Amino acid sequence: MSKHITWTGVVLLLILLVGPVASEPKEQADKAAGGARVTVQTRSKPNYPKLTEQQEKETLAFLREHFPDYYRKVIKLKKENPQSYYRMLRSRWWFLRSLKQKPERVREAYIEQYKSTTHIWRIVRKYRNAKGAEAKKKLEASLQEEVTKLFDAEQIIREYRLAQLEERLKQLREEHRRRARDRDKIIPERVEQYKKTAAARQQSSSPRRRKPTTKPAKAPDTQPVTDETETPKASRTSEKHPATQPSQ
Repeated sequence: MSKHITWTGVVLLLILLVGPVASEPKEQADKAAGGARVTVQTRSKPNYPKLTEQQEKETLAFLREHFPDYYRKVIKLKKENPQSYYRMLRSRWWFLRSLKQKPERVREAYIEQYKSTTHIWRIVRKYRNAKGAEAKKKLEASLQEEVTKLFDAEQIIREYRLAQLEERLKQLREEHRRRARDRDKIIPERVEQYKKTAAARQQSSSPRRRKPTTKPAKAPDTQPVTDETETPKASRTSEKHPATQPSQ
């Protein structure tokens, strides 16, 4: 009975000791030296190249002209957190680079889309905290205006994308007609290509032949005739005492 009680006490003690450690690993790991909380900060290396000086100036000029609020935020971040500064600036650089490849009307639509979306969410936050019908009415009018701008910008962008898809579809249809026209020519060419591929794979998969290695000729079993100084010790002994040799 006492032995059962002892084992029960041991199990309960283990539960009390192990339980808090298993349930609160973070708190135990963060405490050290008299219970002081230790916070370890690790900086991960950026996985992107740094912009050139010209690219940085061009991106900042673009932000200052079209997104002044965002520009001020980025400039502030340059002093406080240079790593985040270059990461954000790089993302804006790629946005600017993509805009350069589009027509001017489409570029303006993308910029307006970005601006209107930002303004809409600002108005929504204000509308949520607004008090009184008059304040909400003014915000609704501003929201109506920004949503209209966003819709018109989206229409321009959609038209541009549709034009791109139509051009791509036109190219695919032309390619399809060309294939149908040149059917009797394309099939034999592809057969020859597959045959060459099969031959190349067969050659690469075949075991490589080892180059024959020239080994030196094996020495004959008969020993060459040597003078007395090169005769083995046993032979010299038998010559001096021939009577000791066993009879054959």
